[in-house]
Amino acid sequence: MAKVLIIDDNPDNLRVAATVINNAGYEVMLALTGKEGLACATHNRPDIILLDIMMPEMNGYEVCRKLKENEHTSEIPVLFVSARDEIKDIKRAFDVGGVDHIAKPFVPEILAVRVNNQLEHFRLMKNLSEREKMFKNLFRSIKQPIALIDSNYIIKYCNLEFSSVFELSPNMAIGRNCFEVTCGGKSKCSHCPLATTFQANETAYLVKNYKGRVYRAETSPVSFENNHMKYASLTLTDISDFTV
Repeated sequence: MAKVLIIDDNPDNLRVAATVINNAGYEVMLALTGKEGLACATHNRPDIILLDIMMPEMNGYEVCRKLKENEHTSEIPVLFVSARDEIKDIKRAFDVGGVDHIAKPFVPEILAVRVNNQLEHFRLMKNLSEREKMFKNLFRSIKQPIALIDSNYIIKYCNLEFSSVFELSPNMAIGRNCFEVTCGGKSKCSHCPLATTFQANETAYLVKNYKGRVYRAETSPVSFENNHMKYASLTLTDISDFTV
């Protein structure tokens, strides 16, 4: 069950919001001050925070700023719920790290939906981040030079073994046009083997680096679930000692 922390200095506001969130099926935690809210978020990490702006001693903007500065709470989505609904107030809420703003008095059903939407968005982004991290770790673990190229011929990922062939670091290679990296700055030629790879064909061709080493480049189409972009893997095998 997701945990929702509500921070508001008005007990009546806390009670109303807590009822809405509890009825939506979430566990509720309450704090009457910004200081209490920060302590609660640190020691009993919630999945989302509903935060008032106008509070004594420490207003909601300051609370949010401190949450984002703390590595243990920086990723918690903060949804501002406040009577301050002028454009400048809403903009400031987003500027300090808020993900949404709901004006008081709020419609209970709308508050519940907005909380649910933010929780679902955060869950999806977290899963995507974890899968991307696993993917990058897999690339790093492969000892053969390998890169992932998108259909715009941009290097999306590569391991150190791949970038080292062209005397680059992975960060220097990622984001660049693969022809710039592998073909000395040439643009895609009319008979480019990579182009056919994006049509679901495997291809192979030769690449020579700056030191004159010759590599057999092999490409294979790659697809990802729920992603319409076409990709190709590009692996290199040093065949310099076998060529004349």
